[in-house]
This record gives sequence, C-alpha cells and structure tokens, in this order.
Amino acid sequence: MYIEGHYAFLPNLPCPPMTVVGGHAYVSLTDFLADLLAHGLELDFIRGGQLHHDAPVTCISELSHAQEIFNNATKVHIGGNVLCLYINEWSDDFEPYYLIKANQGSAWLKTVTICPPHGQIHSLTHMYPIAIGLKGDNHDCIEKKFTEELLLLSSGVKNTFYHGALKKTSPYMWNCSRH
Repeated sequence: MYIEGHYAFLPNLPCPPMTVVGGHAYVSLTDFLADLLAHGLELDFIRGGQLHHDAPVTCISELSHAQEIFNNATKVHIGGNVLCLYINEWSDDFEPYYLIKANQGSAWLKTVTICPPHGQIHSLTHMYPIAIGLKGDNHDCIEKKFTEELLLLSSGVKNTFYHGALKKTSPYMWNCSRH
C-alpha cells in the first residue's frame, strides 16, 4: 500500500527528474523553481518600490543594488509579469563518512538557495541540490547547463508555473541573479 502498486504513496510522490550531464547527476533549476513555487513557500523576491535609506537592511531584496536589478528587469520585459529572484549557488567536495582519509570516492556537490526569507537563510526549505559528481571530474558541463537554464528563464519562454500560495498558474518573466 505504501511502497508498491498503482496508488502507493512512494511512487506517486512528486520528484524532479534527474538527468546525466557529463558524468554528473543533474536536476533542472526549472524543476526546483516549480517545486518551490508549488509549495507556496514565502520568498524574499526583489520587488519594486521606494527604499528607505535610513532604515536598516534586513534582507537582500532591500539593497539598493537589488532595486537596480528589478528596474533593469522591468525595462527588459516591458509589460511582462516580472518575478525577480536571486539565487545563491555553492559547490564543494566531500568524502563519504566510511571513506574518511582513504582519499577514495570523493564527491562534488552543487547546491542553490533560492530567495530564502529573513530568518530562514540556513533552513533547508529553499535549498536544492543541483548536481553531484566525482571530485576530480571537470564540472564545466554543469556550469554551462546551469547558465543555459538561467538564460532560458530570463528569456520568458516556458515560464508558466503554479503558485501554491496564490492557488493559480501564472506566466513569469524571470530575472535570475547569480551570487
């Protein structure tokens, strides 16, 4: 009932598909954005508006540079519904716990954190593993694929996503800023 069968829970749980890119396991950034929006999680996306220069900055979206990014995005996508997100990407290598000091089987991992609200920067709700591969491999193929996805999202093509909090599907012009 839980693991096997047409109506079982486990095989029917939503899961972004994984592909292999240059010997790395890779999950699409677009699939992660769809997942994040579908859950209706709070986002610290960059909005337009007046900055209060005397007020303390509590999140990235309140920076004057963030406002410049938003203004540029609305100029590029005139009349479009712009959702301006920021993505922090991180990559590092590690060794499995059972191979410590054996210097074998070291892995490389790339993750992204997408617009976490203030107070949730270190929670796992907005963090996704994008790729994993061997430590010594060349990871340029992953960086190229990731950049291609950012450009596609910024172009406005195929950017209709369901938003769980709004309970509706909306087309978005994405302006993804890498940090």
